[in-house]
Amino acid sequence: MTLRQVYSLPFLRTIETASEICAEISKSGAVEPVLGEHRNPEWFDAEPETIDIDHLTLQFERCHQNHDPEIFPPYPESPAEVMNRIGKKTRQLTKSMSDTIVLVGHGVISSVVDGLIGTTAGANAPLCGITRIDREQNNGLESTEIVEKGNNWQLRCSGDTTHLDA
Repeated sequence: MTLRQVYSLPFLRTIETASEICAEISKSGAVEPVLGEHRNPEWFDAEPETIDIDHLTLQFERCHQNHDPEIFPPYPESPAEVMNRIGKKTRQLTKSMSDTIVLVGHGVISSVVDGLIGTTAGANAPLCGITRIDREQNNGLESTEIVEKGNNWQLRCSGDTTHLDA
């Protein structure tokens, strides 16, 4: 499998990790603000403060924003709105992909896995976890798969945080 893209949530720690991955594999990464975390009013009293994406991409040159996002996660946001936002963006990101994607993120990555695989079984989404999902072109896959328009996605690694131990 060829690693097509590394995607990072728009947070300092995830971009820092994605940048290191990209340096190791000599590729660039994409910062995807639409994949930002659930802005749950039970967790936050107000819009969470984040570092400006332009500032982050200047600091970590291997990571960039490929486009002007159509939406940013709103505050407050219901669980249904999160699932809709994540599902729509996941379908857009993977529409033309035929290889492997790596995601660096937090809890919302479980929604991406669910959208591609059809289940969150095996999905782990800790702080700054690394998740790898492969698109296979055969039907001999294990249980963490879904057949969608003739393409199979398989969860190969989910929530790896060994990089945080170093």
